[in-house]
Amino acid sequence: MKTRMSRIIGMTYLLVGFLGLVQMNPVFAQEAKLRESIKANPNGVESLAYSPDGNTIVSCGMDNNVKLLDAKTGKELFTLKGHTKQGVFSVAFSPDGKTVASGGDDATIKTWDAKTGKELATFKGHEGPVRSVSFSPYGLTLASASLDGTVRIWDVKSGKEKQTLKGHTGKIFSVAFSPKGDTVASAGFDKTVRIWDPKTGQERSVLKGHTSPLYALAYSPDGETLASADGNKTIKIWDIKAGKEQHTLKAPSIARIPLVVFSLAFSPDGKTLACGTQEGHITLWDVKEGKALFAQKRERGKNFTWVVSLAFSRDGKTLAAGYKEGLIGFWDVATGEGEK
Repeated sequence: MKTRMSRIIGMTYLLVGFLGLVQMNPVFAQEAKLRESIKANPNGVESLAYSPDGNTIVSCGMDNNVKLLDAKTGKELFTLKGHTKQGVFSVAFSPDGKTVASGGDDATIKTWDAKTGKELATFKGHEGPVRSVSFSPYGLTLASASLDGTVRIWDVKSGKEKQTLKGHTGKIFSVAFSPKGDTVASAGFDKTVRIWDPKTGQERSVLKGHTSPLYALAYSPDGETLASADGNKTIKIWDIKAGKEQHTLKAPSIARIPLVVFSLAFSPDGKTLACGTQEGHITLWDVKEGKALFAQKRERGKNFTWVVSLAFSRDGKTLAAGYKEGLIGFWDVATGEGEK
């Protein structure tokens, strides 16, 4: 009897706590159901990106493959095999859409022909898994971030390393070229965002404020704003020119323990920021006001999984989400409804 009563009391506290959280986070009032999705990388989608024309999606994952998919039908176009070891963690399209770059657990970066699926080159130099890759705006240069604690700048055509950027004191999980190409940003386990000159390799500034290791960052389309996310539900929005923090956002959560914000993506107009969390939530934020618009939460059960990667479609109407269960889900940005 006492055990049963304890369970009832415990469940009551849990329910009261959850209802209190919903009141504090009204965005949870809107719960979207994912009706259909594309099966991409069976052991988990680690990264995804739309082609510049919006017709193709590239994804990668723990199955050690890179896949090119038709964005409308979900049909697999090519499976790109070549990385070794335990996974491919990052993919990116070149600005002209002709080339795909991938970074893997084997410490290499590979480039691929997006039309034929043929491997073009392998870049070697990192001494640890490559967690992130990013093309420069003209596609001539590529930046990579690794768990070896370095950012490297590569000449895409020759495959030669141009710069090794050192300054972080721990693993680096994310790197991004600015839309103008004049800076590269990196985010690491030392809880800092660092801004670099890709031509000289010099560190321009260090953005501090996070209290937990960083997992993701993203530039706004105009390059004036940078968003970073950490392992404690926190997203910060920075003014790049001023080097100052504009907003600190807390991702909605039903857990009291620290949870990782794995992914960030700006909408094409730069007005909205999407974040994906370890709890399976996607939240859309008003960048200027620093306020949550609404959260998309998948149903608990087999579909309740980490959101590891996010990408907006070219027109900004659809948000693609890569899930740890190996699926890519599609959400209507205006309504929050899932679609195939």
